[in-house]
Amino acid sequence: MKISKLTTPLCLCLICFLACKKSSTSPNQQQSSGKTVRIQSSATHLLNLVFLVNYDQPGNITSVNDSIEGIVYTPTYDNAGNLVRILQTKGGLAADSALYMYNAQGQMTESVTSYLYTVEMIKFYYSAGILAADSTYAYDAGALTESSYETYQMTNGDITLFQQGIVAGVASDSTTFTYTSSPNPFKQLSLFNWTQGLENDNILVQYAFFNQHAIAGFSNSSPTIEAQSVTATYTYNSSNQVTGVQTTENEGSTNPMNFYWVISY
Repeated sequence: MKISKLTTPLCLCLICFLACKKSSTSPNQQQSSGKTVRIQSSATHLLNLVFLVNYDQPGNITSVNDSIEGIVYTPTYDNAGNLVRILQTKGGLAADSALYMYNAQGQMTESVTSYLYTVEMIKFYYSAGILAADSTYAYDAGALTESSYETYQMTNGDITLFQQGIVAGVASDSTTFTYTSSPNPFKQLSLFNWTQGLENDNILVQYAFFNQHAIAGFSNSSPTIEAQSVTATYTYNSSNQVTGVQTTENEGSTNPMNFYWVISY
């Protein structure tokens, strides 16, 4: 399932702010400190992919390697520990990139992503320190133009309602989210999936970066498309690390599609 704007080429992802205030590592990353995490991704009617996610001792991602396609994602962090740049390369040649900017409170204020010769910029806005809205801009004939705007409702540190409006005045779509009580394990990793190259973009998209808890599911309503819904289930080991994720898409009258992640440490 694609949430119309959020899974355009920024994605997010895949895979939290405390009331939208950023910490330098995700709630689960300390369990991955200094390790390589292997993620095997598969889906209905799609080939298996394998990603190797490397962490340093503080628990930040140092690289993500697509071992099947030979694509490498390399991040850069600022002195405050914020992830500010990701370079995607294949065969040693630069392909696409993502830039992230933050305010003095460590909250993301802007992202600029390139993908397949397109560039997109998103500006994020806060009210009383809580994520409230964003505006998306695209480069058209060399000029930066606003293409859409979104509003958010946050509950207990999670996005529970997302509404998308089109600047031209088209009726908006809305998406409602539910969450588990477990911490969001894919906060930092979600920023690496702006091209959707890491698969399972139902949970690994940029909005996951703003959530405290793991997504349990969401449903989308639109005046122009069939209703859509997604459910997510997680398995954990004795150390409370995520070892598996299954997401199931239901869209209109089509058969459900399942996405699977098998994660080893």
